[in-house]
This record gives sequence, C-alpha cells and structure tokens, in this order.
Amino acid sequence: MFSVDNLSVSYLDQAVLKNFTLKMNQGEIVALVGESGSGKSTAIRAMFSLLSHEGRIDSGSVCLDGESLLDKTAEQWRDIRGKKIAMIFQDSGAMLNPIAKIKGQFVEYIRIHSSMTKAEAVAKAKEMLLSTNLQDPDRVMDSFPFQLSGGMRQRVGVAMAMTFNPKVLLADEPTSALDATTQKLIVDEMMELRDKHQMSIVIVTHNLGVAVHMADRIFVMQNGEVVEQGTSYDIVHNPQHPYTKQLLDTVPELEATDRWHC
Repeated sequence: MFSVDNLSVSYLDQAVLKNFTLKMNQGEIVALVGESGSGKSTAIRAMFSLLSHEGRIDSGSVCLDGESLLDKTAEQWRDIRGKKIAMIFQDSGAMLNPIAKIKGQFVEYIRIHSSMTKAEAVAKAKEMLLSTNLQDPDRVMDSFPFQLSGGMRQRVGVAMAMTFNPKVLLADEPTSALDATTQKLIVDEMMELRDKHQMSIVIVTHNLGVAVHMADRIFVMQNGEVVEQGTSYDIVHNPQHPYTKQLLDTVPELEATDRWHC
C-alpha cells in the first residue's frame, strides 16, 4: 500500500540517508528508532516531500497505492497532504501561528483541503478535538497556542493531522517533548485512531519503549542506514546488531514491559 525503495538523501553533498527501503500494509505501524543524526527524521520528511532547501533526494522512490509521489508538483502535494498522507511534528505548537487562535488556524486548514463551509469546518474541528480527548473544544478553539499546555498543543496537532482520515500518518518524534504521562496518552490516542480508521503509521522516535508499545515492526537506524529490522517481539527478544542491544540496555521513557513483559 505504501512503499519507499532505496531512498537516499544528501544535505549539502553529505549523505545522511542511504538506500532506505520500507514496505507497509494498510493498518500497520512501523517505528524508526535511533539516536539523533541517525537519519530517521530525514527519512520521514523525505516521504512527505518536506526536506529543507539544503536537502536533496539523490535516488529512490516513494509510492502510495502504486502511484509515485516524488515527481509531484507543489500544487499536487497540496491535495495529497492531509487527505492521503498527514504528518504530526515533534512540537505541534511550533508549527502553529502564535498570534492566531486555534479556531482560525484549524478552520483554514480544513477549508484549504476541502469544500466545507466555514460552519461545517468549525463543527468538524470540534469533532476532531473531541476525538483526541480534548473535552472542552470551545475553549481550545478560542485559545492561542501559548495558552495551551504542551500536551494539549500536541493533541491539536494530532487532531488536525487526522481530520481527513489519511491513509498514511507520519509522526516525527510526536512525544519527545512531553512528560511520561502525557506521552502515553498521545501514543494510546494514535493507536485508537489507527484501530478506528485502519491507517498506516510511520513513527520516528529515539525511545525504543514507545516503539515496542506501538509498532508491529521496528527499523533500527544508525548513521543514515537501517542496521536491523524485525517485529517488535524479535527486536526485543532476539536483537542481532550491537547497536540494537545498546538501545535495549537504556532505560526507556515508556516501559517496554507494557507490551511484551520482557
């Protein structure tokens, strides 16, 4: 359903992602784990055609339902983003306009990607905020981003990304800036939305505990390459690469015991 084949990316002529390959089925969750600089965020941003100006895709392909995405124009990507592929960022608050209320930003996002009237867009925005356990959507809509906690801003980001039930959800370190309790709530909400809509999720995280809790498969990345991949169970119980073993020896922020009792 969603595939990335031999994707290589450079920044200022320095290779940062090398021959990355990923094939996903509908409803599957795949986690990319590794330390900062391992290439995992570059991989996910390349999938979304959101590299910085210094970034360049040197080779490879990204396909959704057999359709190539890398040759799409900016206008074509506007139709793809949100509806077919959506993204949650590490700090959704940083992606929001600090001097505009949530209502105006959310409604504008919905109307750019659909033919909804303003009233319909307002109703849809409230519905999506409720779906991420923001129980007072009117107050959230009437708030500026700085008036919301980090966890609430992140839930707004999840709600916006989920508005059009995309086939693929890309999540770039969506919990790293949150406390452990809020982190678990966001992870559980993402998984509930996956179960409800059968979307595929690619999550980037440095936290192997989050990856084990969420993912069907885990890709371990180091220095721009995938050094090991496998089911979450196999990665935890039968790691092959020294770097994977090193990650497992660290204390995760979300205990791996939640899922596999290891």
